Amino acid sequence: MKTSFLLLLALRSIVPVQSLANENGCGSEKSVVYFVNGVRNTRNEAKDSLRSLIDLKAFGTDQSKKIEYKLSYNPTNGLFDFYEVLKQKLAEERQLLLDAIYKQNYDLNKPTREFLLDYNRKFIEEQSADVSQHIATYKSDILEGNRIFLVSHSQGNFFANSAYLGLSLEERKSVGNFQVATPSSSVASGGGYLRFNQDLVIKALETAASAIPGAAPVLPANFAVNSKYVTDPLVHGFTDAYLADPMSRSRIINALKAGVEAVPFPEKKAEKSALTFTLSWGNDEPDVDLHVAEPSGTRVYFANPTGKNGSLDLDDTDFNGPEHYYGSCENLPTGKFSVSLNKYSGTASPVAMVNIKAGTKDRSFRVQLPPAAEVNLPVGSVEVKKNEESGEYSFEIKGI
Repeated sequence: MKTSFLLLLALRSIVPVQSLANENGCGSEKSVVYFVNGVRNTRNEAKDSLRSLIDLKAFGTDQSKKIEYKLSYNPTNGLFDFYEVLKQKLAEERQLLLDAIYKQNYDLNKPTREFLLDYNRKFIEEQSADVSQHIATYKSDILEGNRIFLVSHSQGNFFANSAYLGLSLEERKSVGNFQVATPSSSVASGGGYLRFNQDLVIKALETAASAIPGAAPVLPANFAVNSKYVTDPLVHGFTDAYLADPMSRSRIINALKAGVEAVPFPEKKAEKSALTFTLSWGNDEPDVDLHVAEPSGTRVYFANPTGKNGSLDLDDTDFNGPEHYYGSCENLPTGKFSVSLNKYSGTASPVAMVNIKAGTKDRSFRVQLPPAAEVNLPVGSVEVKKNEESGEYSFEIKGI
């Protein structure tokens, strides 16, 4: 590996809190509900909000058979978060314009629409690089036949809109979104939203946006909160404001139930497993290949798609992927699985995203590819262990 050409950032933003798959991670398709947290939330605070969402039991007491809950984490950078919010707010109009151009030219040909989508995605990532990890994870879920519903709060609504617009039109069909305490000008998915009339944070942003040329307006308040239930002085928090009022809590539950049921399941294009690796890359000319070294010593890639411990079930030779590897569902071995990339052809230097799912863990890695073809660009590894007494697996994902 030439370190001068490889920029690898471990992006640990998608954190499953509650495993609702069967014991080895294989099984039928799921409805995956993501909570997308708001501004200045630590990881633990975001997890607490997700647990509050799970505790609503919107799908009944035995919801584990139907629903998988995950956190799509928006990392906090302290006061810098407010600068990021401003960037995202000012970018809304252009983002929607670029998407309108993409939709208008969708039927021309595949190279044109892929170029336009990638151009839009790059603009989105200029506002916040963290969006790319959300997109990578959602794409992996959709490939495996899962439908997705986002419950987003505060700044998380910008992330939800941007990630949705970073997906193809076909992928978007399997994604829904309900926005809570939204500072956005629209819900990109066409879903609903909830905004308190006394939410002081959104009111302040609305006032600021109205004074800035080019800033899109904020969606108007649509709920009169009963302040006697609210403990947050800013009337903005997900749990201590929007879930505290019984009527707004009921509205969120109903929106979640109806929203999930309204989203169709996508066509399943890749196998589910306790261990999967998914590769996608920018819309430049290179052909990039996914390589997985199994504990058995077998290297699985396009020329050897079936290994002793898993298989490459998707191999893409043009445009931006995806490529997908899944581990054995019958007898997943213990040991180390290593993933690397091979830039097979091309002179451009796109960014590649590798999503790794291992049990209840989920991480995405961002790789800056070199301009020249280069073999074996290491990305990361998964250590698989098994408790012989209980039969339960454990996983550790590491970056290079």
